[in-house]
Amino acid sequence: MTRDSTTVKQALTHQKGGFLASGFTHTLNPYKGCGFGRTGCPFCYVRESPAGRFGPALWGEWVVPKTNIAELLAQELRTSKARQYRIFMSSATDPYQPIEARVGLSRKCLEVFQAFPVAWLAVQTRSLLVRRDFDLLAQVPCVSLNVSIETDLLDVHQRFSPSSAQPERRLQLVREALSHGIATQITVAPILPHSPAFTEKLAGAVGAYGRVIVDTFFDGDGSRGLRSAKLGMSAALAEAGFPGWFERCREHARTLMSSLILFLGSNRVLWSAEGFATCPPSTKE
Repeated sequence: MTRDSTTVKQALTHQKGGFLASGFTHTLNPYKGCGFGRTGCPFCYVRESPAGRFGPALWGEWVVPKTNIAELLAQELRTSKARQYRIFMSSATDPYQPIEARVGLSRKCLEVFQAFPVAWLAVQTRSLLVRRDFDLLAQVPCVSLNVSIETDLLDVHQRFSPSSAQPERRLQLVREALSHGIATQITVAPILPHSPAFTEKLAGAVGAYGRVIVDTFFDGDGSRGLRSAKLGMSAALAEAGFPGWFERCREHARTLMSSLILFLGSNRVLWSAEGFATCPPSTKE
């Protein structure tokens, strides 16, 4: 279900606390809701947030474009203090969910950032649609792209993120973004069961310049795992053939990090909130 649109009174949300506050001053969400489908990402912590629980339909089945978001963003970035903003796009929705192909609000926001640069803009997505905007991302000063890749196992992908592109296609997206000079990092968030080859695949995708952030259900859902527990992730993983994975996800994450460090070095393998909050080095001269 997609409501035609809405207008909002402000574009940016000031971060006073929570998972992102240590690295970002504001968040930007061009849309309300999610259009990846009811079973799209059953681990998504937003499902257990007020927006997910009290929306007009089940999370994943509704999305509302904020039609005036780019105009408001331009107004809010015209002040001198806005040059110091560190903005995360997006915290409660994917800026490149399917409706973006038609509505283009995220692209319009990138055009605003091109005109009014900030200290850091981080764009978080799991969608191949972001490829359309590589031209803008390569031009916007102080921007980084985060691409979510939780597993390399197709059966796990099909069970836990069936409406997203297959892992190999997202790995290729990372390679392409880096080749365009875009500071890019993979966010293994949350870590899901994966093959022994996952480490090498991640390291190969980020190459000589990208980074990897590893996150878990307990560290990344904003409630120390309570939201993920309410979403039934322990049982869901057990049903998928991985009993105990939820409870031991930190152990699995540390193992993956240790392996990645052998390939990439400790400065390019980061942990959870600390990793999200650390601006990657620019690839722009």
